[in-house]
Amino acid sequence: PGKEDLLIPEREQAAVFQTAKELGLAGSEAEDVLKILENFFTDRFSYSLRLNPDQFPTPLADFLLRSRTGHCEYFATAAVLLLRAAGIPARYAIGFSAHEYSDLEKQIIVRERHAHAWALVWLNDSWQDIDYTPGNWRQDEEESASSWQSLSDLWSWLGFCFSRWQWNTERQGFPKWPVWLIIPLMLIPARRLWKKKRVSALAESGERSGRFSDRRGKDSPFYRIEKRLNSMGFERAPGQTLSRWLRHMQETALFPFAHGTSLLSAEKILDIHCRYRFDPRGIPEREKEEMEMLVRDWLDALDKSDPEQRDGNKN
Repeated sequence: PGKEDLLIPEREQAAVFQTAKELGLAGSEAEDVLKILENFFTDRFSYSLRLNPDQFPTPLADFLLRSRTGHCEYFATAAVLLLRAAGIPARYAIGFSAHEYSDLEKQIIVRERHAHAWALVWLNDSWQDIDYTPGNWRQDEEESASSWQSLSDLWSWLGFCFSRWQWNTERQGFPKWPVWLIIPLMLIPARRLWKKKRVSALAESGERSGRFSDRRGKDSPFYRIEKRLNSMGFERAPGQTLSRWLRHMQETALFPFAHGTSLLSAEKILDIHCRYRFDPRGIPEREKEEMEMLVRDWLDALDKSDPEQRDGNKN
């Protein structure tokens, strides 16, 4: 690392130093700083692609001090500057989060929406990756995909196969593999479209096959929160993600009686839930136990803050 890895732009210094002071970063060991920042971003921030940042006086200051909602670039930038404020060399990194496996190509593929930003921190004489973006960012990104993605993927793959065949033809002459292989290849689009239509019909009719019922994470305790809120009339709109659903209740004051129940704490539970559901590596057993405990405490607090529930207990 060099001097530039400790620089903080002058226009960002006020918000960064104020946050660092509130968190007590000065004088803390590097490992302690990383843990403080992890708890800070996990407990108090949420992920969103739809932003309209105020100049307060900068978008980053608005993210740190007011909205506390942003996408990966906000989390990465804030993490880098807060680490530097603690005297720890840090850098801003960009690239892609490669996590989608394609059954068509039999390999990992990377899309434009998989672009990601994170922080690099100098720790134990090496640069190490640090990512404080909430784990549900992949879910939000996937939900922005076009409904025509499967057909587009197939068309792109066929184009690649044709180009490879054309290149081999020009170099080696016409290949000897049978032309009739093109026929089953052209049947793939029909099969994929039929399959997608059938899955959509099953979902709309409420039917669930064994494959759906066996999906990982169906036993997540977060669904108890969703079920309880649904019974109270706070139902999700069609296509609305869990994170946007919670944020909508908070922003529109639809949750006026739950003074003892923090929607931010529900978002922390949701973060663990999303990693449990979608992260190919899963989550450690201790995090499953933590999620169970957090859900139980959250529902208990909800019962105490809900007037109707309190009245029911008295009766």
